[in-house]
Amino acid sequence: MSFEFDYLIVGGGTAGCVLAGELYRYQAGSIVVIESGRQPLGSRIHTPALYNHTFGSHWDERWITTPQVALRGRKIPWPRGRMLGGCSGINAMIYSRGSPGDFDRWPDGWQYADNLKYFRSIEGRLFGCDPCDVSRTLPQRDPPLHPLSERFLMAGQQAGFQLLDENGIEAKSGVCRFQRTQHLGRRQTTFSEFLKPTPVKWIENTTVEKVILRDQVAVGVRLKMEHEFVEIRARKAIVLAAGAIHSPLILQRSGIGPNEVLRRCNIEPKLINDRVGENLQDHLVFPLIFAARGIDSMVALTNRQARLEYAKHRTGPLTSNIAEVGGFSLLTTDRASLAVPEIQWHFTPTHCLEHPTREDPANAWSISVTLLHPNSRGRLYVEADAPMSATIDPAYLSHPLDLESTISAIQLSKQLADQPALAEYRSDRLVPRTKEDSRERLEAAIRAYSTTIYHPLGTCAMGSPGQSVVDGRLRVHGLANLYVADASVIPDLPSANPQATVMMIGSRMACILASPDCGPTRLSLD
Repeated sequence: MSFEFDYLIVGGGTAGCVLAGELYRYQAGSIVVIESGRQPLGSRIHTPALYNHTFGSHWDERWITTPQVALRGRKIPWPRGRMLGGCSGINAMIYSRGSPGDFDRWPDGWQYADNLKYFRSIEGRLFGCDPCDVSRTLPQRDPPLHPLSERFLMAGQQAGFQLLDENGIEAKSGVCRFQRTQHLGRRQTTFSEFLKPTPVKWIENTTVEKVILRDQVAVGVRLKMEHEFVEIRARKAIVLAAGAIHSPLILQRSGIGPNEVLRRCNIEPKLINDRVGENLQDHLVFPLIFAARGIDSMVALTNRQARLEYAKHRTGPLTSNIAEVGGFSLLTTDRASLAVPEIQWHFTPTHCLEHPTREDPANAWSISVTLLHPNSRGRLYVEADAPMSATIDPAYLSHPLDLESTISAIQLSKQLADQPALAEYRSDRLVPRTKEDSRERLEAAIRAYSTTIYHPLGTCAMGSPGQSVVDGRLRVHGLANLYVADASVIPDLPSANPQATVMMIGSRMACILASPDCGPTRLSLD
């Protein structure tokens, strides 16, 4: 059995839904989206403060890393959205373009000025702002902040940081209220905002086995629907938008990848490219957690009364994304020549190691510290005895500079907790518990408590032939009609949560497919 469409999009996640919706607006032809999950339903997804309840559920793919040597051999869970909308249905809804300097490390044609109109177009859809407005400040439609979140912003200013606009961009140091992808108390997913309003066809609960190649041309995909294999053909293009894990795995299962991986898994090599599955990057986060004094944390407020208020009016504490505020900074003032910030803070009025989980956390608040541009690089590849599964090794802290920078970032972050605005509501430090902050103690704490903040990317990075997987128009090097458009093509981690960047990539991919002349003329064409 086989079917045929003009455009075949593999993956209905954050990028895939934007791509499908925008491609439909171009009236480029018939489109189908193939998604391994299904349409998101239920309060766990649409109620902002309940995103924690999706972790470990049937909405989560529940990936887990290999034992991380630098983290005491711990295996780190990687929640990934298993639904139309992908991780935009389970994340903390933070929308930030990052720093303009982030894109200086991308290929020609992908600099910040080139991407700006796509960011603005997305923001017009999500937030109702004028996409032609040159103002960088987006309209504020979020609910009130938790009092502790307000205190964090005050503490940041007491420590000498400026108050940034709510998108937290352009400045290299400052504290800000994060822009959130939510409206009228409900989460906005890329499915609800971009794909669902269109007549584009999608296929749920379907796993793509591989891309079908004929003389180095991608002509279709082979997938399993219920109990039979089906081929779907593409007249114009196939786009892998399955994310940083699935897109490289699909390429490898199709015979496109490192020779040693393909041979080990008995996969016939069709195109050897050692970069497929390499360059894996993620944001590692370390928490400073304090018991709250004289104030209730966010969890204490999400009680029965709050649930009733939300059910009736879509207002109250359950409209919070928990990580309401944060900030960015350089590690020291003598590094002011750097084009991008080095660390990011996420403040949560909760015990962040116990939330998100289903356990009742202590009355606490947390300052989570993230090194934005780690030097460590990992890899992922198909497993020889289970090719639909993956071995994921982010190699956290494998580069020695990352550990040293994280220690410096923690020392800087402690200054925020010491400011009067927060110290008034601070009791014992819960993580790390030690009273002594020697280098040795901090290193031990980093190895014991650091975890992911769920930003894997880079495994099909764009760049020049022989050093990357896709070119500047997101075409797989050496093949025709096959593209990748998702977090996997990002060459380096951005200075922020990458959701906005992934949406921008989906929007640009639609433009590239719809018009050969779309975008800057200096886009790399190999």
